[in-house]
Amino acid sequence: MAGRYLEGVALEGYLEFAAEHLKEERYTFRPTRWPFADLTV
Repeated sequence: MAGRYLEGVALEGYLEFAAEHLKEERYTFRPTRWPFADLTV
C-alpha cells in the first residue's frame, strides 16, 4: 500500500521506520488480476 503513495527514497525511509518502530513486517505482492468497472453505460 505504501508504494501507491510513496516512491524512491521516501518509500525506503518509511519501510525502514515501520520495521524498526512499528514492528511491521514487509510483504511484497503483485496482483494477478486488476479489478475494473465499465462506467460507460
